[in-house]
Amino acid sequence: NAEFGIEYIDQIDVPAKIFHLGYLLLLDKLEEPDKFYQLKAARVFHELQQKGYETSVDVVSEESDRFRNVLLPCLPYINYLVINEVEAGSCYGISLRGDNGEILLDQVRKAFAHPIRYNQMKLFLRLEQEMPFVQEYYMRHMKVWD
Repeated sequence: NAEFGIEYIDQIDVPAKIFHLGYLLLLDKLEEPDKFYQLKAARVFHELQQKGYETSVDVVSEESDRFRNVLLPCLPYINYLVINEVEAGSCYGISLRGDNGEILLDQVRKAFAHPIRYNQMKLFLRLEQEMPFVQEYYMRHMKVWD
């Protein structure tokens, strides 16, 4: 994973419609700096979109500034983002769960207000017990879900 870099992705030319990259934070070469995009990963996603692919990303949970530094530059070039509340909270330095473990919907709204503005990104928030409730909430109040 650490050696998987832009040179492998640049060669992709298949009739698929979606390019999915799993565990972005485990791909060290894609975290290297890029002069225009901040990170090579952001460059890769944008170039794939220019080739006609939709981009999909799933990340590995990590509560650190590194998470924010890797994911935020990539958001404008991601069409589908699969993320959980720990990962979303790490992006913005907030907790999406209360002291008793309950999901804090106001905090969820705050965390997702930023990436929603970028493009027609589809967000998939992975929660266990609350998933049906959160999905219904978004469908009615935020119009994020299809």
